Amino acid sequence: MGRKIVFALCIGVFIWGVYGILHRSVPVDKYIGSVYITDESGKHELKGYEAIKTSEGEITISDLPPLDKLSDEFYVVSRKSGTMNEGESGSGLSLSFEKDYYGDVKYTLYDSSNKEVYSDRTELKIPGDRAGDYIVRAEVTWGRKDNNITLMYFFKISFTDK
Repeated sequence: MGRKIVFALCIGVFIWGVYGILHRSVPVDKYIGSVYITDESGKHELKGYEAIKTSEGEITISDLPPLDKLSDEFYVVSRKSGTMNEGESGSGLSLSFEKDYYGDVKYTLYDSSNKEVYSDRTELKIPGDRAGDYIVRAEVTWGRKDNNITLMYFFKISFTDK
C-alpha cells in the first residue's frame, strides 16, 4: 500500500513538472535584442524606448515622452538632399538587428516640426528632396505572439543642400 502511494506521488510530481516546463514563460526582457544603424561613420546602437509589453494575456502600454524632449538623444545621420531608402545601394544607411524580432518592423517618419509624414510602413523611404531634418521611428516587437515587448527606436536624418 505504501509503495502505491509513493509511486502515485512520484507520477504526480513528474506530471506536474512536465506541465510546468511546457507552460512556463520566459521573462519578456530576455527577448530584447539590439538595433544598430550603420552609415559611413560606422555601426551605432540605437536606444530603445518601451512602448507595449504583452505577458500572459496582460497588455501594458507605456507613455513615451514627446519627440522634442527626446530628440537631443537621437543619433544623427547627415546627408545631401535626395531621396534615400534604407538598405538601398549607395544610400550608405542600413538598420540591423541583434536578435530575431516578431512580426514586421514598422517605420514612422516625422518632419522637422515633429509632424507625421507617414506611419506604420514596413519599408523606410525618406523623401529628402529639400534641406531639413527628419526623425525616423522604428517600432520593433521582440519575443513571441503572447509574450513580447515593443520598443521604439529613433534616429534623425539631417539633409543639407551642400
